Amino acid sequence: MTDLARALLMLGLLAGAACCDSASAAKPESVMELLGKGDQARKEMKNSLALDYFNRAARLYAASADVYNARADLYKELGDFDKAIADQEQACRLAPGCVPYLEKRAALYCLCGRLEEGFKACDALIAHEKPATDSVYRMRAVSLKKLKRYQDAGKAFAVAAEAHKKSRDYHMNLYDAGDMYLLTGKAELALGYFERVIKSCPDLSTGYWGRAKALEKLGRQSEAEKDREKAKHLDLSY
Repeated sequence: MTDLARALLMLGLLAGAACCDSASAAKPESVMELLGKGDQARKEMKNSLALDYFNRAARLYAASADVYNARADLYKELGDFDKAIADQEQACRLAPGCVPYLEKRAALYCLCGRLEEGFKACDALIAHEKPATDSVYRMRAVSLKKLKRYQDAGKAFAVAAEAHKKSRDYHMNLYDAGDMYLLTGKAELALGYFERVIKSCPDLSTGYWGRAKALEKLGRQSEAEKDREKAKHLDLSY
């Protein structure tokens, strides 16, 4: 090989290496790299920088549900619930059936006061995942209560209690079911739920206060007074 040929070959190799380096430098960051940088910026309270990373990820990886889920979390922190919901909806569309995304969507609707959409989102989640988490059942019931749909709320609290009997909210769901039935004039039904609260947590005053209200509605005044005295005693000794 002549000196000229060797020189040309070397130039070709160098040019090829330069092209590879240039291509490598121009290669966009992966979705995980961008999300990781965005999360780190959030931890450092650099929300504008975090949003820049998430926006860049959305432009480059528009089919990634994780991108919209991450940006929804940031928008929620910033108090921009409309954008948070829009991103969470997109995440749910891109990853249909993803339970954590569905739970976040329901929670966002309830948190920002869009209660009709909130309990419907809970219904969709419950239909998809049986049983859903105790928080989803309770969130649905609370939404119905806030909408003043007391009879539906009573049923929802009762379902929440039955679905998760070992939940820390078990006795609260029973009490709220009784309370909702009292509001709809079903004192006898309410009484049963308050008695279950007492059976579940006999050392808490909650059940006795509730049962006293139900007994009073039923005209059983002396029994109601005994329950009130019991509740007062428990409150004082708590």
